[in-house]
Amino acid sequence: PLGNWTRSPFSPTEEGGRIYGLGSSDMKGGAVMLIEAMKSIKENGKPRHTLKLLLSADEEWKYRGAKMFQQKGLLDDAIFTVIAEPTEGEVMLGEKSEFWVRTTFHGKEAHGSTPEEGINSIVLQYKFLLELVERMTTLKSSLIMGTPTLNIGKIQGGRQPNIVPENCFAELDFRLLSEQQRAQVEEIIKEIGESKNRKEEFSMEILSDKRPLVSNYDDPFVKTFLEVAKKVTKMSQQTKAAPFCTDLPTLFPERVVPFVIFGPGSIKQANQPDEFIEKESLSNS
Repeated sequence: PLGNWTRSPFSPTEEGGRIYGLGSSDMKGGAVMLIEAMKSIKENGKPRHTLKLLLSADEEWKYRGAKMFQQKGLLDDAIFTVIAEPTEGEVMLGEKSEFWVRTTFHGKEAHGSTPEEGINSIVLQYKFLLELVERMTTLKSSLIMGTPTLNIGKIQGGRQPNIVPENCFAELDFRLLSEQQRAQVEEIIKEIGESKNRKEEFSMEILSDKRPLVSNYDDPFVKTFLEVAKKVTKMSQQTKAAPFCTDLPTLFPERVVPFVIFGPGSIKQANQPDEFIEKESLSNS
């Protein structure tokens, strides 16, 4: 076992109606669902449309797998897409944006015994983040898209305790509801970062910028999928969006193909020790 895992992350363990293992919920369960669906379709005759099964890698960081598919034109003629992310059997018809930003404050080094001679970049970053978190509460939510969120994922600054830190950066993960809201957040970041005569001490870099998407609710494929999902899962399937970003913005950078996000397992299990998927969730999808 690695880290806080109590089971081997690389060998599936079946226990108590669950399958434990790295990626079991996010998203090997979804991959199994798609493979089984393709097999079932093949066994029941020729489909009316060409079906493609694409299994991409690197979705957690650079989306390089999806980018390669897009560059090769594998989905240029796509008319409907199923993304098998873990949704606990709920059909999602939208997804939030992914807006990653690195903010950096540049201060001035000094000896730790005379901190007044320096400019502490960690303190500048700290004050900036406190104000940013507060400003996030002013952003609008949506019944379908949910609430915009901010995760402060990484902070790094300083060299050792007796030196006033010259540089400090933070990496931030925003999940936003619209392109207008993304522009609003960028302005808020610049406004706070450059306030109080700190313009020369502050800089920002965009690490990832994936637009939010909403599917076409009236598309016949979307409607049929919802009807079948209601019967299979016995769930009401109310219209809502996923709180996360998928491969979709990378696969379709300039258009929106009707889509659903649907899969077994829970996104709450993603990146967790002892990640698991309920076997019942697999059978119901």
